[in-house]
Amino acid sequence: MTSDFFHDMQILNDRYAGVYLTNKFLIKINTGISREDILSYDFDKHTFSDEDQKDLLKQNFITVFHELVHYTHEITTMTGITQFYMEAVSRSIFSEYVNVPESSTVSEITGEKAEKLKLIRLTTDALLGGAVKELSGQIVYNILGIEMEQFDAFDPFDPKPIKVHTPKVIYEYAEPATNHRGTTSVYFGKYYLYEGIAHLLDQIVSKQRGIPLIPESKVGPEYKIMEQVATYIFPKIDLRTLLEIASISLSYWNCGEMFITMIKEAATVPFLPGYLAEIKNKVIIRLSSKKQHFLSSLDEIRSIFKNRASLYAAANHLCNEMAKGYDLRINNPVFEIDCVRRADPVSMTEQISPCDMVFEFEGKDEFMKDFLGTYLPDHLLSYDLKTFLCHVDYYKSEMDGLRSHRCPLYSFCGQPLRKKNPQQCRLQPRRSFELQGEYGWCNYSLGVAYNKGTDLVTGSE
Repeated sequence: MTSDFFHDMQILNDRYAGVYLTNKFLIKINTGISREDILSYDFDKHTFSDEDQKDLLKQNFITVFHELVHYTHEITTMTGITQFYMEAVSRSIFSEYVNVPESSTVSEITGEKAEKLKLIRLTTDALLGGAVKELSGQIVYNILGIEMEQFDAFDPFDPKPIKVHTPKVIYEYAEPATNHRGTTSVYFGKYYLYEGIAHLLDQIVSKQRGIPLIPESKVGPEYKIMEQVATYIFPKIDLRTLLEIASISLSYWNCGEMFITMIKEAATVPFLPGYLAEIKNKVIIRLSSKKQHFLSSLDEIRSIFKNRASLYAAANHLCNEMAKGYDLRINNPVFEIDCVRRADPVSMTEQISPCDMVFEFEGKDEFMKDFLGTYLPDHLLSYDLKTFLCHVDYYKSEMDGLRSHRCPLYSFCGQPLRKKNPQQCRLQPRRSFELQGEYGWCNYSLGVAYNKGTDLVTGSE
């Protein structure tokens, strides 16, 4: 299983066009141009006109759409929401060991809490499956078999671990750079379903809009695994059936196992439209029956952040969007597929509030090089979501043992610390907490401080 807790969803391996930051709810778009190329760019205020922003969105429409599919799956599917819940539980445990207000260091997590964190991590790994780095440099050309491996998983509502089956896909590959061929395996879960669905949908949208497709040689193996697994089981599966089963599988937290199960069933039924209607109806009944339990889980997430104004505002917003997304799935378990089939991909995102988006520009001077655009009516909420992102990043970096890494806001932050002491933000952003007396509070220092539940606005605990 992969050891990373979070993964960036990338559209190309060598030079990404876009990235969705999982569980951080942020999209980055690599524009491939510099700020000087934008006539309206104001180098004093570090902004540019709404008209030019819309033009950039049009120029990068397929990339934006691809990443928004990831965001949509994060906040409307049981797979995405379950991981969000488990990460929130993990951070609540982690917060107990943060040494705030003395320092941003973290004490060693031991005993029962360490075991619980380990079990949650194994669960999220099993749910996630493999990741892009495991396929680096490979061309997957032949699926040899699929095995189910059983793992003890964390059930937040049951003190006893539950059994989860994760598919392990065994395949043959070639490495063009080294002329090497071999056989290996990868775990199949949320990551490859996310990428497979987003890639197939963005290709459909490209055709609808007359946009040139990505050359086959440039399409990374992470986008093909889902389709290759499906055709290994069901060689004559059509695109609509594949996409609908993939989308439906995300309504189950053991999505990889459910995808394999439903593809196997689809391969044996005499009438596919009837089978698809049946499994959609099962999902609607299942989601409807669990709705009250689901809403209680969202309330539990809110309660984790209840005394931390900024984090609470961000978490409350995300929980509200997830509640809306849950209802969208009850109404139509494959609504994002149908939006694209109607040649109306924009309507997919009109039903939920889009997350913030960063336009990344070329250039060596990284101070305010990139631009964060928010589509939320409340700009304070956008600020709170940045604090939430830093809170998650602090937890992630500490859990992964990163002694040196860059603040996720580094290239679009104008705070005094970033301007006057950039090496600190580039190498060890958590120490912004210790430096807040000299430079003032920034999103990252707030993200660290809020681990102890201290509300810096009201002073309450």
